[in-house]
Amino acid sequence: MFDVGNRIRQLRKEKGVTTTQLAQHLDVAQSFISRIENNTKKCSLENLDKICSFLGVSFAEFFSCDDPNLSFAPLDITQFSLDKNNQALIRLIQSMKNYGYSNEVISEWIQSMHSSLIELGKKYGAAPDKDRGF
Repeated sequence: MFDVGNRIRQLRKEKGVTTTQLAQHLDVAQSFISRIENNTKKCSLENLDKICSFLGVSFAEFFSCDDPNLSFAPLDITQFSLDKNNQALIRLIQSMKNYGYSNEVISEWIQSMHSSLIELGKKYGAAPDKDRGF
């Protein structure tokens, strides 16, 4: 599993940024940054976006790394998450999680959207890409 906290620490140190400086930029306590880096606190997508911006790295750079101990996800999922065209969808799903929706509810919502897209495709002549499992 990808170690978000360790990756933040690694990039922060490479950029010569202290936890205090990063905390001030995010308007949080320094201990909040330490807990994220020590993986005792999860980093929200919103905070990760702010951290990446402050450190001057894109999500693609954040999640790409030569260290095999920091492997993240299968290539197709990684590519999906790094595609800027998908960031709004990822943020929407994250906000659903933040509002307390379960994975099951989110999955049902995605399946419903998928079914609707298939119906629209049939109606207007577009077809889902069968090679991608849709």
